Amino acid sequence: MGQSRKRQQQRLVKQAGDLGQELVQVIEELARRGVDSQVLLHFAIGLILEILRAIEEESNES
Repeated sequence: MGQSRKRQQQRLVKQAGDLGQELVQVIEELARRGVDSQVLLHFAIGLILEILRAIEEESNES
């Protein structure tokens, strides 16, 4: 059972990393298009919170 939990955690960490990379790409593209830095900051924080909620929910389901 411990191995299954460890594999799930590794998968969640990888997913979070992948989502983080996508987030960086989206923010970079929005910045290139001239979106205000305050808007980008709020956007990034909101997305990070959503990612954390999703990870927590998935973790709690197991």
